[in-house]
Amino acid sequence: MLGLSLIHTVFGTGLPENIHLCLAEDRAVISLNKQVCQTLVRTSETGEMAAHAFLMRTRERWIDKVHYVLRFILTPTSEEWSLVSLPKIFFPLYSVLRVARGLLKLGMLAGRWARKRSVGRATGLDGA
Repeated sequence: MLGLSLIHTVFGTGLPENIHLCLAEDRAVISLNKQVCQTLVRTSETGEMAAHAFLMRTRERWIDKVHYVLRFILTPTSEEWSLVSLPKIFFPLYSVLRVARGLLKLGMLAGRWARKRSVGRATGLDGA
């Protein structure tokens, strides 16, 4: 449905009335269409996490969203492969390395957030 909506919006392609009505009633498709069109006219690229959030939103079923997140978390990238060279038999350990790096990044982000929050409280800038 998103593809049909984008074709209609971007190229002005006519759609059958029943499809047009379905698109007009689907708030998720309307929101995703708007986001894609805004991204097309932006000059700067969106962040990686924004891109992943968008791709997850395009999944219709919860199970597909879960599969996307698991694939994102467990699939090693060139960054993991460049950190250490493992024999082929130990290839699954790259997924373990990917998860460990993700947890480390998450911990660092949480630490930064906590420090900002504590500084904000100490200076009265946290709005509380």
